[in-house]
Amino acid sequence: MSSPSGAGADASSAPATAQNAGTYGEEGVRAERGRFPDAFTRVLPAAAQGLRALYGAPEGRLAKALVRVTVAEDGRLDSLEVAGEKSVALEALLGSVRILLRSGRFALPPGSRGTFEIGLVVDVEMGEADEELLVDERDLRPAVRQLSSKYPTAREPGEALVRYGSGKRLVLRVFEEPKSKDF
Repeated sequence: MSSPSGAGADASSAPATAQNAGTYGEEGVRAERGRFPDAFTRVLPAAAQGLRALYGAPEGRLAKALVRVTVAEDGRLDSLEVAGEKSVALEALLGSVRILLRSGRFALPPGSRGTFEIGLVVDVEMGEADEELLVDERDLRPAVRQLSSKYPTAREPGEALVRYGSGKRLVLRVFEEPKSKDF
């Protein structure tokens, strides 16, 4: 798993000093702010794990969307909206993401000025069931077997994974530069 990135931490978690106090994201933004695409990817498994709209989804592509992000001058998340067609599952997921990121401070990717877009693809796959974690279908709390994430780069999408005891997997891919790729 990649190094932590979120509110109040840079990639090395070192405090800012005269030697490491450069810019991070927007010009003049201090390095203590986490990169928003990394923080977004990191909270996806936690946001997705208990959402019935995602757990109950059929196998296949659930969503492919541009997500418009606005970060205020102080680094707080201002808005997180789907640009284009919305679905109940995607809105539920982004609602949970907003809650998890609301207290963070973030830097945007270089060249961004307040608003930018990231690509999000949500796929539902079936794998082998874990018999020890199978739960009654009437139980609204699916047993989660694995949560993981890998941060996006300019070349490769990030990936978040939620694997349930039933064998169902949610694979969430985050594209930092969706306009430069057919994500």
